[in-house]
Amino acid sequence: MKFGFKYWSEPTPRKIRRVAGALGTAGVAGCGFALLREEIWIAVVLLSLAVGGTFVAKLFAENP
Repeated sequence: MKFGFKYWSEPTPRKIRRVAGALGTAGVAGCGFALLREEIWIAVVLLSLAVGGTFVAKLFAENP
C-alpha cells in the first residue's frame, strides 16, 4: 500500500474506503447529537475529524 499526494487520482483500496466511510458517518452522526445537546465545540471537533479522515483516506493507493 502506498501513501502520498501523488496517489490522489489512484483508486483507494476497498478496506480503507470502508473504514473511512464508517468513521465519517459516525463523526457526522456524533456531530448531529452534539448539536442537539448544544455542545458546539464537540460538534466542530467531530465534523473536522470526519472530514480530515476521509481526506487522508483518499491519499492511500494500492500496490501496482
